[in-house]
Amino acid sequence: MTRYHLAQFIRRSPQWARLLGRGILTVALLGSGILSVTRVSATAPPPIMTVAPTEARRNTASVGVVQSPDNLADWPTIMARLNRANIAYQMIDWEDSDRLSDFSDFSTLMLPNITQVSRRQATALEAFVGQGGNLIVTGAFGSQASSSVQRQLRSLVGAYWAADLPQPSRLRPASYRLDMDDMGSVSVVQGGVLMPIGLRSDTLATWEESVELNLPDRATPVELQTRGAPAVVTTARTTFLGWDWGSGDADTALDSAWMAMAFNLAPVADESRNLSSEPIAESVSPPQPIAAPMSSPQPLPEATIATSAPTHVQPTYSPVVEADPAASTTAASEQSDSRPTLQPVQSSDPETAVEDIPTAANPPLVSRRRRNPPPQWVPVQPPTQPSNPNVPTGNLDPAEQTAPPGLNIGEGAQPISVLEAIAMEQELKNVMGRFESALLSANAAAYPTSLQLQPVQAAAASSTPTSDPESGDTTEPSSILVASTGSSLATTTARAAQASYDILQQAKALSDRFTTALAAQDYTAARNHWLQARQLLWDHFPSDRPTHQTEIRAIWFDRGSIVAAGNRQGLAERFDRLAATGINTVFFETVNASYPIYPSNVAPERNPLIPHHWDPLADAVELAHERGMELHAWVWTFAAGNQRHNALVNQPNSYPGPLLAAHPTWANYDNAGRMIPPGQTKPFLDPANPQVRSYLRRLFTEIVTEYDVDGLQLDYIRYPFQDPSAGRSYGYGQAARRQFQRQTGVDPRTLRPSDRALWETWTEFRTQQIDTFVAEVSSHLRQHRPDLLLSAAVFPLSHHERMQKLQQNWEQWARQGEIDLIVTMSYAMDTNRLQQLTMPWLTEPANDLGTALVLPGIRLLNLPDSVTIDQIQALRDLPANGYALFAVENLVGNPNLQAIFSQTQGEPSVTTTPIPYRQPFATAAARFANLNQEWNYLLEGDRLWIRDHEQAEWHHQSQTLQTSLQQLAQQPSPESFALANTNLQQYQANFDQWMALYDLEHSYRVQTWSNHLNTISQLLEYGAHQLAQPAHGRHPLIP
Repeated sequence: MTRYHLAQFIRRSPQWARLLGRGILTVALLGSGILSVTRVSATAPPPIMTVAPTEARRNTASVGVVQSPDNLADWPTIMARLNRANIAYQMIDWEDSDRLSDFSDFSTLMLPNITQVSRRQATALEAFVGQGGNLIVTGAFGSQASSSVQRQLRSLVGAYWAADLPQPSRLRPASYRLDMDDMGSVSVVQGGVLMPIGLRSDTLATWEESVELNLPDRATPVELQTRGAPAVVTTARTTFLGWDWGSGDADTALDSAWMAMAFNLAPVADESRNLSSEPIAESVSPPQPIAAPMSSPQPLPEATIATSAPTHVQPTYSPVVEADPAASTTAASEQSDSRPTLQPVQSSDPETAVEDIPTAANPPLVSRRRRNPPPQWVPVQPPTQPSNPNVPTGNLDPAEQTAPPGLNIGEGAQPISVLEAIAMEQELKNVMGRFESALLSANAAAYPTSLQLQPVQAAAASSTPTSDPESGDTTEPSSILVASTGSSLATTTARAAQASYDILQQAKALSDRFTTALAAQDYTAARNHWLQARQLLWDHFPSDRPTHQTEIRAIWFDRGSIVAAGNRQGLAERFDRLAATGINTVFFETVNASYPIYPSNVAPERNPLIPHHWDPLADAVELAHERGMELHAWVWTFAAGNQRHNALVNQPNSYPGPLLAAHPTWANYDNAGRMIPPGQTKPFLDPANPQVRSYLRRLFTEIVTEYDVDGLQLDYIRYPFQDPSAGRSYGYGQAARRQFQRQTGVDPRTLRPSDRALWETWTEFRTQQIDTFVAEVSSHLRQHRPDLLLSAAVFPLSHHERMQKLQQNWEQWARQGEIDLIVTMSYAMDTNRLQQLTMPWLTEPANDLGTALVLPGIRLLNLPDSVTIDQIQALRDLPANGYALFAVENLVGNPNLQAIFSQTQGEPSVTTTPIPYRQPFATAAARFANLNQEWNYLLEGDRLWIRDHEQAEWHHQSQTLQTSLQQLAQQPSPESFALANTNLQQYQANFDQWMALYDLEHSYRVQTWSNHLNTISQLLEYGAHQLAQPAHGRHPLIP
């Protein structure tokens, strides 16, 4: 009997499992497959608890180790190796554990070699990690769970078991923090390739040898370069070891060392230093700036700028462009250089997003579970216009750099590693899934709800089978779905569907050729087939009829575009084009570099580029409302000037902007006394200064009370980007230094990151200045305008990165209900990277954002139209409520993209469609109606597989839920909300079971539908929160 047979025997014998789990019996596998079973004495301690001398043990009451039929055969070895690693633990019976309360006594859970996980168990683990618990998993974790649970577990642990290694291999470090001499590096182990997913997954070790590997869903072994394939993956709260820990296949020293590492990951200690407590005088003068700080900025290392696109896909952390909000969109090409440049800066960008990965020139503070790979930059063609001599060059602001493609595959004969192969295969499946989603949405929207299956004679050969437009299944030509009315629209749509069918089949054929070429190690052909398949799908996305859903479709209307419009007529032309493309929300740049575009009684100076006789904000509000769109005033908060803007308004490069010119004591400084950090172009206000806060409150109040704007968007609601580990920090304004010294007795300018406790206090102090300001503005403005919607343009960095680098704690603003809409500047050069930036905030339960809605941003500049459509479809398939585009000139100046939008999401009247943040209950009802429409379409064609005995219940619950959602939309009340919410929760609980058969072949689509149900749940929570606010004058829906 082998260990495998023993595990299978125990799994089929629950009574044995219970006796073993409770320590009544012990099992040992002796030589020649002989099984030894022993009853434990009633007086003997059960073998489920290990206790060692106190001084040599870890925290004894905080570790739980899961025992299940999956690991019972290895349980004695698991116990022995936990003892060797000096880890005290308590055994958890996996079969009796499916609630959060089952894990509440532990700070860390270890799941050794658990392959079977139920939905309830996965949800309990999510809740455990969400409340701060740590998770250690080993082996093919969750690989035998249902496909929907596997997706849930992938998001939880940041990786999944992608493929078995058929031969043992050695481990090698992927982090400078690991000494493999202490990790059993001389031993080989039988393991598997882990596939990291998400922005925060960190590969800690990789497999060393290249071996013959069986890829998933491949019948033929493929010789690939497994050298460098992930073997150990961590996130902030999880560690995934890619082998069966505690089995006889793994070396004892290796197992013990790696488990000790998992329990002991901690920051690297810095040298301590003496602190200065010299007081700061009340009349302190601002730090003296260094002479000509921008004249000779420190250049980026040459290695950070690539002259050709890299072909590997080792996960990297790379910055994203924060384009300058001062210059016009059309002036983006002012920057020029003879060599390849980084992505050019676009005007008035609300701080283009940065990826959760630091640069080599700007490494972060050492974090608990992160290493910092080198960056990859995307070279672009240099602009043709001459450079502006007033704009500094050299060391660029990390906020003004662009995120490279997440999967950068080019032509050539370069070998394809196993990690690349898996990523390429998955990405092609995802593109096909997005193509099918758009096609299904288009086909379902074109047909009435009362459909029937009618025979249609094939024109050419009736015996020739055709393919399912969505699934690619082969069906007979006699069962093509048409509308019962026989309308010309339905006929046209059926033809278009068949054409899309053919494209999908061609793409699948190319995908098969990719696999064949990969198996033959013909990497040139494999790359070409992959690129051809992706481009074929991109070029033929359905664009001749509506494919959209009820969603937020927002766009940033920057100051440069306002200036270019020149007058009301020019503004009206642009709003006409936006309305025709289905845009329903406009973020209108109202304050830029301290210059308002309207005549202000608060600000010291109006933007001199705006004609004095024209009030663009008043016209924009009227034009937007006439077209059924909402207009939100977009304002710079703490960024007070812009050197790029100075050249446009005939000011010297050193001009700090009109506000700081009038109030120099309001300025903020870096630790070297500079108002503008090296490589950046914007001076900032000191958020700790009471006069600054008062001025901004008065300015924002003027905007929302004097103009009928629908919302206010806070931009630059942060400090400038910093790099404390490189000695660059910011926030040393006069007010901030005085206040911090009163609290601690220490001048913050004397602190260094090595002063751990006080440095953390200083970071928290600066973060609180932003947090309290957001809370004050939110409360103050809503007293004047209870209906005002507040949004913030933010960076989708990890929490740790944001706290250290820019002190932007936007999760708290969302959780506290101070911000309604979180707009992430998730600008990326491909869809893969966009998903890495957005999915942590859209899909991971651990990132609690309260009831706030998340709106991902897409940057149009230099983005091919096909990639734009692909990115929008990706967001539509995720639990997102829409998207925001930067910026207006890149849309209204692009006739091709305008035409696509007009066909796919343009509507006769925008006012007929609810906007999620304004009408959440109506949006929820409309979204579920869209789902029903898609399901009806598939059912009519006999293409949705649900077990016969479950169809009636599914149909009944669908009707019940639709009715309750419609009632809630029409007559909101505590009763109607409770009924709809209960029906939705019941529906979601049963959905995976209903779709189990269909999920076998259409997992992407089932996941997309599940995402849509999650979006509906978010909308109900958001709507209930909005109506529960007393300012709305409505009875609360939640007690």
